[in-house]
Amino acid sequence: QINIAVVDVNDNAPIFDRDVYRVHVVENVAVGTLLTRINAVDLGEGVNAELTYSFTSYVPPNIRELFKLDQITGEIRVHGAFDYEETNVYELDVQAVDNGSA
Repeated sequence: QINIAVVDVNDNAPIFDRDVYRVHVVENVAVGTLLTRINAVDLGEGVNAELTYSFTSYVPPNIRELFKLDQITGEIRVHGAFDYEETNVYELDVQAVDNGSA
């Protein structure tokens, strides 16, 4: 099981379509498999409405190595091998930043 919590970055921050995304994955899932696509919208206009997705600093490097987050599309894919004897639940904190935050 993978729980993905999302957080906002600024007062006029993007709004996610849900607070938590839950994905159940088999241990031998192939690298590159799409797990989920997070989605946020921003009420700004033009480039201020364009979003960049990233893991927050709460996601440790060893967990980041297992998942690939596309900064533009919000797709989260398998990037490494899971060992459920070692860990059977992963939690990923993801943020979306609009160009108005820069």
